[in-house]
Amino acid sequence: MGKRKSGIEKVLKIAGIIVTIILAAVLVFFFWAEDAEKKEMQEAYAAMQNEIRPLELELYGLQQELNDMNEEEAKETLGMGSVVLLFTDLSETIYTDAYPQMKKYGFKGVLVLGDGRRPGVEGCLKEEQFEELLKAGWECCLRWDAEMDEKRWPAYSRRLARMAKITRPESVYFQREAYDSAMDDFLEEQGFSIAVHHGEENAPLIVSDMQEGFWHPGAMAWNGSDASDMLEETMAQRGNLIFTVGQDSAEEEYQKDVCEAMLGRLHQYCEAGELQVMTLSEGMEYREALKEKQDSLEMKNGGRRAELENRIEELGKEIDGITEKYSPQSH
Repeated sequence: MGKRKSGIEKVLKIAGIIVTIILAAVLVFFFWAEDAEKKEMQEAYAAMQNEIRPLELELYGLQQELNDMNEEEAKETLGMGSVVLLFTDLSETIYTDAYPQMKKYGFKGVLVLGDGRRPGVEGCLKEEQFEELLKAGWECCLRWDAEMDEKRWPAYSRRLARMAKITRPESVYFQREAYDSAMDDFLEEQGFSIAVHHGEENAPLIVSDMQEGFWHPGAMAWNGSDASDMLEETMAQRGNLIFTVGQDSAEEEYQKDVCEAMLGRLHQYCEAGELQVMTLSEGMEYREALKEKQDSLEMKNGGRRAELENRIEELGKEIDGITEKYSPQSH
């Protein structure tokens, strides 16, 4: 019985050794296979990188050239923000108070002419004061009231210009809620090129571009609750905004001390090269010049830009194809 037990133990011991050897062999094979697979993956990755690297270098160079082109165009065509100071009445305080304040900073404004708002009328600028402002570079704009219609406008606009003894302006200031984009064709036919609105039809007050031959700048009261934020946004967008001063609303009402503070702030931005104070015609000419420069650069760079974009797209597809070729799912 003892010998039999000893024999069984010996067999079990041998079996244990065999199992251990087998397990060890399995583990060795497993690690070898894993190592071989890992090595194969590394070799595949290295081969993929060798194929992709020259394409990526070319892609980087093309993208850099395209970025440089975009930066050059932006630098040449973005310009800076601009503000127009537009006086909606012809009060004599424009000459006695606002004019000296603005003259100190080299600013010029725009005068709106309309019924009861013309030089020589009681409560308005005297004719000699009006003439002095025009000689100093100020401009005029004609007012379109809510009750105005197209039939009356031609004779009305000519009469206003004749009574003010000026050449008829090419800009129209629309009373709040009076602007309708359907009037644009009529205005162009009549020789006008600027229509000042108050955001009717959801038109933006801050504008940085213009249609061919016609400009739609937006206007808001100079002392409104959001005027300061809108000024900051105008500079950020490098667009144009009109501030109205007058008696159409409490927010437009001229206040000497507050206006002086506002003009001083505008001057600081101008000195920093972030803003310009312009008249309507100057603002339109500035936007036209930027648009012409943009069109010129687009024409100059258009062919090369298309080549770059096409080649960048091709390289992207080539790189995707190589990546797919070496992916585990493709084997």
